[in-house]
Amino acid sequence: MFGAIIAVDVFAGNGNATLAAARRFANVVSTDYVASLLDRGRERAKAERLPVTFQRADAENLPFPEASFDVVLSTFGVMFAPNQERAASELIRVCRPGGMIGLTNWTPKGLSAGCTRRSANTCRRSLA
Repeated sequence: MFGAIIAVDVFAGNGNATLAAARRFANVVSTDYVASLLDRGRERAKAERLPVTFQRADAENLPFPEASFDVVLSTFGVMFAPNQERAASELIRVCRPGGMIGLTNWTPKGLSAGCTRRSANTCRRSLA
């Protein structure tokens, strides 16, 4: 049943979380500032005949009124916002009272972050 829940996927990339939400429960607005990623998500949604809206947007300045969405989500996206406090404020602003915000992120000291740091250090050494 589409339309029961209105969701926004912030920094959606090619739409993995967008499509999962659309398959299960929601009318979804998929946002990213990279047009080519939105294009890929649009192709994927079309192939599955999912009613998704794709829109370029900056996570630090979302182009939606306050309390626009029942669900606000981001999977490994919004964590890359340069100003994370501003992005977090925007997520809260566009979520309706009683709504849900769901994020999947790496932690600064977690395994993925450690692997990223080691990879960066290896690259630096090889370039030196």
